[in-house]
Amino acid sequence: MNFFNPALFSQYRSVLMGVSIIWIFIFHSKAVGIPVYDEIQKFGWAGVDIFFFLSALGLSFSLDKNNDTLDFLKRRAKRIIPTWLTVLFCVHLLGLLCNKYLPSLTFNVPHTILQCICWYTGIGFFISDFVSESRCFYYEWYVPSLLFFYVITPFLYKLKTQFLVIFLIVAIVIAYLLYFFNLLPSLRLFYLRFPAFIMGIFVYRIIKSQWKFYPYALSCSLILGLMLCALLYGFGVKIPKYFVFQLLMPTICLCFIFLTKYLRLVHFFSFFGGISLELYLIHIYKRPHYLMGFVFENKLLIVLSTLVLCTIAAICLREIVKFISVKVENKLL
Repeated sequence: MNFFNPALFSQYRSVLMGVSIIWIFIFHSKAVGIPVYDEIQKFGWAGVDIFFFLSALGLSFSLDKNNDTLDFLKRRAKRIIPTWLTVLFCVHLLGLLCNKYLPSLTFNVPHTILQCICWYTGIGFFISDFVSESRCFYYEWYVPSLLFFYVITPFLYKLKTQFLVIFLIVAIVIAYLLYFFNLLPSLRLFYLRFPAFIMGIFVYRIIKSQWKFYPYALSCSLILGLMLCALLYGFGVKIPKYFVFQLLMPTICLCFIFLTKYLRLVHFFSFFGGISLELYLIHIYKRPHYLMGFVFENKLLIVLSTLVLCTIAAICLREIVKFISVKVENKLL
C-alpha cells in the first residue's frame, strides 16, 4: 500500500469514521487510570475534525456524481435529519419526565414554543451566545454545524481552487480573531473546525487530479503542524489546538489506515463507522456512562460496558429510523 496515495482517504472513509467515533467516545468518557489510554482520551476531540474532513470529502464525491444541488441537499438531509429529530424528541421527552419525577438529575430541555423551534431546527446553537439558559435552546452542536456545511458545500464545490484557497485563508483569519478576542465562545467548536471541512474538498480535488506534488504538500503540512506544536506547547503561544491538529490530520489519518490494516481491524472500525451518527448522539452527554457507574466500580469496565450498551442502542435507533422512514415514504408515494 502506497502511504502517499490520497485515494486511501476515500477508500477507507468508513474505517476512519469508525476510528473517529471510538476516539470521541473515549474522549467523552473519563480517564481510567491507564497512562496510554488516558493520553489518548485527552485528544479525543480531534475525532470531530476528522469527521468534518471526511464529510467534505464524501460530499464532494457525491456532488461529482450528481450536481443537482436540491437533490444533493435532499439526500443529505434524509441521512441526518430523521435520526437527529428522533434523538431530539426522545431526549426532550426524557428530560421533561426527569425534571418532573427526578429533579436531582439535571436536564436542560425546551419548555416554550420558541425554545422548541430553536431546539428542533438547530438554530438554538447559533444563537446560544445571545440568549439566557442557552442549553434549553439546543441539544448538541455537531449536527447543526454539519447541516450548515451541507448547505454551503455546493458553493464551495464550484469555486475554482485559487478562490477556495482565499476562502480558506479568510475563514482561518476570522476564526483566529474570534478565538483570540474570545468572541462568540459558544460557537468556537464550529468556526475553528471550518478549515478541516475545506481540507476535505482540497483532498477530493487532489484525488481527482492526481496531483503529483501531493507527497510534498503532505510533508510540508506535517512539518508546519509540528512547528505549531512547538509554539503552542513550548512557548505558550495562543494558537487553537484545532488548527495544529488539522495540519497533522492527513498524516495521522493515513497512520490510522495502516494501523487498522496491520491489526486486521478494518471490519471492526467500518462497523462503527456505519453507526457513527447514532452512537455520537446517544452517548454525547455521558448519561449512559453515569448509568453504568451504578453497575460497575472499575472505570475501564464502565467505559467498555457503556460502549456495548450505546452500540446496541445505536443499532436499534438506526433500524427504527430506517423502518419509520420507509413507512413515511410509502405513505407519501
